[in-house]
Amino acid sequence: MNLSRVTYRDEGFSLVAALVIVLVLAILGGAILYISAVNQGIKAQQIASDRAFYASHAGLEFGLGKILKEHSESSSFGILFGGPVSIIRSNGKLNSSATRYIARETHSITDPFGGGSSDCLVVDVSDAFVFAKELRGITLRRNDMCTGRVIITSMSGTSWSPDKGEKITGIQFGGNVQEFSAPPATPGGSGGEFDFGDRDYVIDNTGTHFLNFVRWNAFVYDHLFRLVFNFTYEGKSYSKTVTVNLTSYEEADCLVWDTTSARLSLGSAGWNRLTGTNITNTCKFQIVLDRMNIIRSPAFSDALLNSVSIGGANIFSGASLNGEEIDVNYLLGPLTSANVDEFVFSDGVMGSNYDVAWIFSDRSSKLVSLPVFSSTEANCLSVDTSTSKVEPTDKKNILGIKVNNVCSGDIGIKGLRLSWSGGPSRFKGAKIYDASGANVYSWDALSGEEVSLGRGLYLRNEEGAKDVEYLSLDSEIPTGTSFTLEFIMVDGTSQVVNFVPRFISDELEINVDGGRIGDADDRHLKGVTLRNKGGLSLVVDKLRISWLPVASPRLLGRVSIGGSIVWSGSVGTGVVIDIADTTIIPFEVKPIDFFEFDGDMSGRSFVIEALLSDGTSVISRSFAPPDE
Repeated sequence: MNLSRVTYRDEGFSLVAALVIVLVLAILGGAILYISAVNQGIKAQQIASDRAFYASHAGLEFGLGKILKEHSESSSFGILFGGPVSIIRSNGKLNSSATRYIARETHSITDPFGGGSSDCLVVDVSDAFVFAKELRGITLRRNDMCTGRVIITSMSGTSWSPDKGEKITGIQFGGNVQEFSAPPATPGGSGGEFDFGDRDYVIDNTGTHFLNFVRWNAFVYDHLFRLVFNFTYEGKSYSKTVTVNLTSYEEADCLVWDTTSARLSLGSAGWNRLTGTNITNTCKFQIVLDRMNIIRSPAFSDALLNSVSIGGANIFSGASLNGEEIDVNYLLGPLTSANVDEFVFSDGVMGSNYDVAWIFSDRSSKLVSLPVFSSTEANCLSVDTSTSKVEPTDKKNILGIKVNNVCSGDIGIKGLRLSWSGGPSRFKGAKIYDASGANVYSWDALSGEEVSLGRGLYLRNEEGAKDVEYLSLDSEIPTGTSFTLEFIMVDGTSQVVNFVPRFISDELEINVDGGRIGDADDRHLKGVTLRNKGGLSLVVDKLRISWLPVASPRLLGRVSIGGSIVWSGSVGTGVVIDIADTTIIPFEVKPIDFFEFDGDMSGRSFVIEALLSDGTSVISRSFAPPDE
């Protein structure tokens, strides 16, 4: 081993290592010095930025003071606050800028008087509207930032377009009126002089004040107005100009007419009153209904329009032909609704629909269709004869028919035609319900002859089925008679139904399915019931029971129905017995408790017949009851 070489290498390595360590320490020292310098620069920049920030905000405070306390109209200010600060008023903003070292800060706030001290007067025209010759709906107030008195001295310079030579004749603030009419003053035209003289209007609080109207000598619809308010504040004169653009304003656009509940109502001349509608003004200004044009179609009568009532006020009375324009002059306030109480005609107007033109004071108009009645009305009429029956008392009346309007519109029936063959010779009358209640008619018509329903039957779409309580003929209706009933609608269409009315006996069922022979010595026939299937009460006043075989003769001795003995005696087979009248109400099931015989009835078959108070009868099937 060469130790010197090894030693040399060890010494060389130590030297290199030492040099490297020194170099690293030098680099680290430089970096630390550099970082320290950078930090000092950042800190200086931050200090400068902070100073600029505080200076710019101080500028805002200074500017506000000049504006609010000194009412300065200047557009720029300058101050020193550890250096120069620039304050500029522009586009409704107050801007303040400050530069410190390399830092610049600019901050803005809303200028409380973006238009200078003229902003001490605030004018709100958002609800402005024209009513005939007047501009209304404008309010004024003093700006909350102002503490002195705002004194309005004139509106000179006020102008409008188009200028058609109109003249301002009056201006009113609250109760303060300035008239501009000769003598001594002359009405002013667009851009003219409108000085208030000794009637200056003073606003010395922050409450709302009203410009009640600016009045012209002519209608001023569809105009653009530039209103100039000249006033003094703190001894200085100012001017405030606002624009009111009503060139696209039309009263007709504000009207909503709700006709969903439109209907006819009875009046002195039949169904001659159109009711159930409502109008609403959706705008923030009042509108004036000047004229109307009401067109009925189809016009089945020559009825004249006699009156129109809205909101409890009669706005038209007269005798207007169909489609003739009428004067009404009705004012509807802002965001207000009113019932259109009625249009009253001189005669019934069943079957007609309407086109109504509402014409306003600004010459705008709105045409609204009002469909009250359905088209092809016969298609809307449903006639139910499934429960039709002949009245049991005298057998001259047909009962149990119903009619219904199944459409969304209303329908009207003006006549009937009843046809049949055999039996009665005349159609004598009817009782039929409609929207007005019961209507009773009397006729003396032959089969197939049309009869009039007078003012007509009115079936509203929302009221459901109505009863035809009876159709009356002049004599007894034979069993099985077929009828044809035609309903003639006001629009000339018709609905025809064919039916055979049931007799009351058709409603009685004798159920023998539970029949049996029982009790002591098998002398009782039990388990038979009587059921009323229909809508009228039945009266059973006689019975007949027959049995086979008749060998070993037996006699019927007693009958019990519903817990009561209704007959007692002694009769043989097939004999009619007159029982105590037994009433069976609609849909009632009444048990025949027993037929009691004088001996054993086992092994026999039976047939039971019930005779009703109208002379009809019902016969059971033949049955052979088992023993219990």
